[in-house]
Amino acid sequence: MGELERIKELNRLRQERYYAKNKAKVCEKKKKDRAELKRLRGDEPDIAVTPVETVNQSPRPTLQTSRVASVNVSKPTLQTSRVASMHILGNTHTPHEQQEQQEQQEQHEQPHRGELVYNEETVLRILNELDISPATKSTYQVGTKALFHVSKCNNLKLCFKHPKKMIKQIEDGEKMRGGGKYSINSKKGIYQTIVYLIDKFNIPISVADKKKFQNAFDSYKIKSTEQTEERASSEEYAVMPIKKYMEKVKEKFGTDSKEFLVVSLYNDLTVRDDYSPMTIVTSKQEINNTTENYLIVPKTRLNCVLFIQSYKTDKKYGTIEHKTSAGLNKLLREYIQTKELSDGDYLFNSKNGLSDFVSKMNKTLGITNGGGINYIRESKISQELNSKAYSTEKRVELARSMKHSPVAQLKYVRLVKA
Repeated sequence: MGELERIKELNRLRQERYYAKNKAKVCEKKKKDRAELKRLRGDEPDIAVTPVETVNQSPRPTLQTSRVASVNVSKPTLQTSRVASMHILGNTHTPHEQQEQQEQQEQHEQPHRGELVYNEETVLRILNELDISPATKSTYQVGTKALFHVSKCNNLKLCFKHPKKMIKQIEDGEKMRGGGKYSINSKKGIYQTIVYLIDKFNIPISVADKKKFQNAFDSYKIKSTEQTEERASSEEYAVMPIKKYMEKVKEKFGTDSKEFLVVSLYNDLTVRDDYSPMTIVTSKQEINNTTENYLIVPKTRLNCVLFIQSYKTDKKYGTIEHKTSAGLNKLLREYIQTKELSDGDYLFNSKNGLSDFVSKMNKTLGITNGGGINYIRESKISQELNSKAYSTEKRVELARSMKHSPVAQLKYVRLVKA
């Protein structure tokens, strides 16, 4: 049982025990709360009049205030009666201001004992413990960090109750390290993360509120597709053919650089951001985790093998077992020797992929219209598919090697710079 399931089960058992032990008190409190709410709404009188006293009875007051009337009006016991009490006390805040006040109160509301608080640290920890592929895990970790950055939320259970506010924060939010607002695909990723967390963590939320997040996600999927279609025929987003791109990397950083090795990997096998983390082993028999990616470096002269089990479409296409070209094999072995890497080490010292690394490299090369790894994929596909000699059969073969459909492949086609 995972951490989230264990806490939920403990909460459920604790609530059952408390109710069984204090059933009478709970029912009495609910009854008093309902009476108090009715009084604040004006549904019943504040003062109860007793029957007129007879002459022979001992002196008693003819009026007595009811227990309901004795409750302090300025401190109602029900949270739902806050707005009503503010009107009774002559509060002049507008409905919008009252809503903001309530949201702020909820943000700082103390959770019940044992209740799980969905703050950034907790969400990232639970995501890390989920039995999902590293690629999927990384996607939602990035989305989670961006979500908490733009929303400044302390507990998603409370923040998700106000989808309009959170959506506005995402639309207006700026990136963590500067650089302006989030791109269409980045926003799509944040909304995708929200929908995933609601479902996977079973976070309580109304159907109407969840639908608002789902609609935002669906809307950005459409926007992303439209943007891709526009870029396919735009000079602004034209790319260098992969051969020319590799030459620029070679001239700038050298053949013994990490930059040139990364580009060579993608030229040999054009996957997504799946080369980091990648563990070095000397044989297939050493592979003991079915959700991780490996580089097999035989002790013999046999070429290295890229053994990729975790990637976006792995459920459809299965494990990728790619024997590297002679040129890439030489580069890999020299890099491993230079960096003094050994069996069990990561090829690249990064657990969060190579996208940021490639983005910085592209900026150094003066490429301002591209992102990270997608630029390399676009460069490779565009060079091949814009060639008149490239047959339909070769296009299908390229799509299969990249583990996506021939139709999906068209999303990466750009104009090619001379």
